Amino acid sequence: MCMGCYTAAEAAVVQGATGVMLLRGGATRLMERLTGRDPFERRYAAHRANAEFLAGMGLDPDRVLGPPPERTLAPATVTDPVGARTAVTGLATAQAVV
Repeated sequence: MCMGCYTAAEAAVVQGATGVMLLRGGATRLMERLTGRDPFERRYAAHRANAEFLAGMGLDPDRVLGPPPERTLAPATVTDPVGARTAVTGLATAQAVV
């Protein structure tokens, strides 16, 4: 598109749409934190809604979208806190002050 055809009004519309798009993503994350909703729940709900839409079109959701997201929790790596404190070289073991 030539610059003569690209008016200031079109530039304002494009910039406004970009701003709304960026603010919407941030607002979604902010509302999740304020309401205590887990981001995993949002991803799972979005996957479920997309799967229902694709199934309504006669497509196989698992083939198009892949498997639904799974919650994976990291295993606890520190089982012995005393051993973990002394495992770091160069630091003295902390003593409890009563």
